[in-house]
Amino acid sequence: MPPPPPGIYPSRDALVAAGKEFAKKNGYELVIGHSARSQGEPSRANTLTRTSSFLSSASKKRFEDGWVMTVKCAEHNHEPVTGVASPGASPWPELEEALSNWHQACLVQGIKVHGNTIKAKAIELWGIMPTYCDSQIPGFGSGWLDDYRRRHGFSARTIMPVTLPKDSAEKPVPQDAEILQYSTTTDLSRQDAETDTVADPNSLSLILTDNELMNSVKAYVREYMSLYDASHDYNHVLRVLALSTRILSSEQCDNPTIYYDTAAVSLAALLHDVGDHKYVLPGQDASKLIAEVLFSRGASTSLADKVQCICTHVSYSAEIRNPPQLRKVLSQHPELAIVQDADRLDAIGAVGIGRAFTFGGAKQPDRGMRGTTEHFTEKLERLEGMMKTQAGRRLARERTERLRVFRTWWEEEDVVAV
Repeated sequence: MPPPPPGIYPSRDALVAAGKEFAKKNGYELVIGHSARSQGEPSRANTLTRTSSFLSSASKKRFEDGWVMTVKCAEHNHEPVTGVASPGASPWPELEEALSNWHQACLVQGIKVHGNTIKAKAIELWGIMPTYCDSQIPGFGSGWLDDYRRRHGFSARTIMPVTLPKDSAEKPVPQDAEILQYSTTTDLSRQDAETDTVADPNSLSLILTDNELMNSVKAYVREYMSLYDASHDYNHVLRVLALSTRILSSEQCDNPTIYYDTAAVSLAALLHDVGDHKYVLPGQDASKLIAEVLFSRGASTSLADKVQCICTHVSYSAEIRNPPQLRKVLSQHPELAIVQDADRLDAIGAVGIGRAFTFGGAKQPDRGMRGTTEHFTEKLERLEGMMKTQAGRRLARERTERLRVFRTWWEEEDVVAV
């Protein structure tokens, strides 16, 4: 591939623009450098600037009639390659897929995503994704960051968003800093009133989902639910956490204007059955138990109260008992829809069938197995129509069909002699 030809330009901007156009056309990654020396010094009369990943070195000299760019072939110290080496496959494909969906949702709304923010989000996802959460968190260094950006087609530099003028009537109303992290269904492009820059909704996510808090909550839930039967054990919680992560990733991609608190989603998924009325222990106040657990482990009051509210309204009975109240909570905390759908998805399909028989044997032995299959039509097959998210409805459709097929098989085989 030939180097760009020499040329004389009316201004430095024109020279830079020509260099960028050439780099883009020929697949180079062009980085513009400059001298810190004052203009006019003799030492700057002929400055050599080397570009990164650019197969040439360019010298530019200030002439009275404009800027000149001449190019020297750099084959003496560069391999004659035609592009940048492939970054290869990701060592953590599921994590990068979720990270990429979040990244794209931010860019769609004009949110600047710094490298450190990407690393913090990767650490957060590592802590909540079942595939990785029990493994040691990797370093996520600059080499991985560069490869991640190239694998998924993101710019190697932070893209600054276009902001609205301060007097624009369309400018979103800023939120209180304490609840900035994914607190409401606020447009992601909202801006800070003082700086007129886009507020990054994920800037606090690493703090809110730090590993110490998450690990402490997991340990508590594992011990607490060891008293439950196998239909509501710790494995059920891990499945709900995995489904919540999957639904959240899908919703962030499909509805990028909805503002989700990822910390609240993961914590609510872990704690949603703590204090359940079917298992609550004597002397426990289920209305405050979850908030107390979180607050005692270092969570902020606002986060603890939010997770408590979400968990209180996850259950099927809570929705049936007071639909208007549920709609109100959903408008305040859209994270409820994600955790609720995830919990209900684990009640249907093959796993749901197993859980139904397990719960029936543990809590309702008098109903027998036939009573459990009647529960399919009484409740479980109705859950598909109660899903709140697109991903939830799609998954529920598949799992509900499995319920119906199983019920058909059961009715064929359940022949009782008279």
